[in-house]
Amino acid sequence: MASLLVTAWSLWRVGVLMGVMGHGPTWAYPVGVLAVLMAHEAGHAVMGWHFRLRLSWPVFFPWPLPVAAWLGWTWLPAFGTLGAFLSLPGRDRLSGWAQWWVAMMGPLWGFTVAVSLLVLGIWHAVPSAGSGVHSWARLPVPLLVAWLVPPGLIWHPFIMVGWLGILITGLNLLPIPGLDGWTLWSRWAFLTHWQRAGTVLSGGMVCACLPWF
Repeated sequence: MASLLVTAWSLWRVGVLMGVMGHGPTWAYPVGVLAVLMAHEAGHAVMGWHFRLRLSWPVFFPWPLPVAAWLGWTWLPAFGTLGAFLSLPGRDRLSGWAQWWVAMMGPLWGFTVAVSLLVLGIWHAVPSAGSGVHSWARLPVPLLVAWLVPPGLIWHPFIMVGWLGILITGLNLLPIPGLDGWTLWSRWAFLTHWQRAGTVLSGGMVCACLPWF
């Protein structure tokens, strides 16, 4: 619970900064990011509960602006969080196809919320009076965000939430040990045909959720 409160405070600081810059209401960014993080962890938790795993409260990782500035990491200062983690003891003792379900539901739920908030942000965004590009033009833009967000908008906080959630989903689905994508691909021999199709689809999600230019 303490990690959630500190992360909410860290995200609120970012939301205040966005409000001062004229991007939208202060509350939108912290509420949106927490919704994406909780949806991701809830997906894992629901499937863990289905397979009778012992559930724990997720741990949230804050990234306060003063810490980012103090470390000099100028490429991470505006996000307010480094994500969350949910421990599911006994997960490794599940069958391969059951582990696949637990791993898949997290990115799928988080992605759904992120895209929904992105679309909502586009609906509420206002045109930019400047150069015709969004106000976060220096950010690496995932293909899906580039396809969905029209040019010439001031990015509403919900668009920022969608951008962050989609980017995190793409990174999380990479087949790297410790990430959900690793579980999806490493259990290939134990999967049903439908699960294998879902794994291939997750590879397509990676392509859509990461910047390639």
